[in-house]
Amino acid sequence: MCRCDAGGKDPHEVCGFLAGQIEGNQYIVRLGLGVQNSAVRDQHRRYQISTEAFIEAERLLQMQRLHILGLFHSHPDGRAWPSPLDIEYFFPGWIYLIIGVSADSVTERRAFQRSALSEAQFVEVGITVVSDDTTAT
Repeated sequence: MCRCDAGGKDPHEVCGFLAGQIEGNQYIVRLGLGVQNSAVRDQHRRYQISTEAFIEAERLLQMQRLHILGLFHSHPDGRAWPSPLDIEYFFPGWIYLIIGVSADSVTERRAFQRSALSEAQFVEVGITVVSDDTTAT
């Protein structure tokens, strides 16, 4: 689905968009669209997605009739758990897939969303990833 699933060999946080549809209260992820981490410093612990990358992703996804559902990023040598900085920047309504990477391999994947009850809280959510007519959760 994304570059970080290929073995976790990147020492920097990798990032990108999760695209698909929402059916009822379920997120159906059909595409992971990796983008360049444009953080100016400390890419091992931070990621940033440029405005240009957002615009280009919207253009590409619109042609495929997909919508941005959220973002993914990796935590090199870390757990798939939101950092305080992650929580601060969680956008309401989006999902955030965090990929924990250790010893050059993906160790866990977990998805989160900002809680409707509080901007400072988050909840773990389930997502369905659909690829080549095969469904995995």
